[in-house]
Amino acid sequence: MTEMKPNRDGERKVADLTEKNGQPVEIRPLTVKNAHRATMIHRKGSEESPIPFHFRKKHLGMASFIHLYGNPEDGRELHPAEFKDWEVVEFKHPAYLEDLWQQACDAYLWSSFDPDIRGESDIMIYEEELHGDLKKIPEEKREEYMAAYKQKFAAQLAALSRCANPIVTGRSGFNVYKQEKPTGPIKTGTRSYGTGGTRH
Repeated sequence: MTEMKPNRDGERKVADLTEKNGQPVEIRPLTVKNAHRATMIHRKGSEESPIPFHFRKKHLGMASFIHLYGNPEDGRELHPAEFKDWEVVEFKHPAYLEDLWQQACDAYLWSSFDPDIRGESDIMIYEEELHGDLKKIPEEKREEYMAAYKQKFAAQLAALSRCANPIVTGRSGFNVYKQEKPTGPIKTGTRSYGTGGTRH
């Protein structure tokens, strides 16, 4: 944690960012991997107060999204290339599945024109679901549930990585029958992550 000197106004403001309800708050750089969890951000090196961050606030169609910050009505955009100038001071929930980020993106290399967006969406959706599930589970069982959830999510990503779409790969040499086997379980199967998990 940054050392503070209380005789400087700017540093007092930074000190305010590091505590919430008397507890230390971990400040992290804003990145593409944690932007979906960010709710409050702060410009690095500035004395400004934290401001709200709105992930994917505007949908321009297909896999095109715009992130906003501050008052959404002002329409101030924050693009991934500018994330390096910002840090996150408040998150929606912990980074439950961040270590599976690359695997999630790679899972769609053969089936999507925007594998990074699809992978990012999966991480966002399943982290929110896991966070909701954990709220309903006794604390002593959460670690076991998280481990089971991550294991089954990783298995799902592995199955997706074996799927291919001829529109993405090209028709030449595409073996339709070979693809029916790996895609079948995903199209017809259901999942239950952990014990007592949500089914879809």
